[in-house]
Amino acid sequence: MTRQEYAERIVRGGFPEAAARTNPRRRERFFDSYLADLVARDVSQLSDIERTAEMRALIRLLAARSGQLLVVNAVGSEVDAVLENRQGHVVGIEIKASSTVTAGDFRGLRHLAERTGDDFIAGLVFYTGTQTLPFGPRLRAVPVSALWQA
Repeated sequence: MTRQEYAERIVRGGFPEAAARTNPRRRERFFDSYLADLVARDVSQLSDIERTAEMRALIRLLAARSGQLLVVNAVGSEVDAVLENRQGHVVGIEIKASSTVTAGDFRGLRHLAERTGDDFIAGLVFYTGTQTLPFGPRLRAVPVSALWQA
């Protein structure tokens, strides 16, 4: 796949219902409807929210900004995304628009691993290459195409 095709697939999203819609306006309407259902049914029930319109706007704002969020530590290392479950286990994710990966691409993930200790499960760098590559204990470079391959 080309970089453009990767970008288009990422923007299209992973929901089968959304990915099947080739018209961007129809895909946007699907996500709007999905978000409205999520807020109206799940979020409202969980926290008894009365102002669902404001919650929907907040979630939309957070979703729009999520691609820009960075976890920055005291020494300036960055990680694109940090996933943490209820037990405190952590997975760090970096996303690179490159077909090659170097040890330097794992700097932020290594720092995250040091800070979280035994709670660090894995550090992944998604890239546009074709092979999964080890870069140390619990650190892997993974082709972004692995996200949608069976």
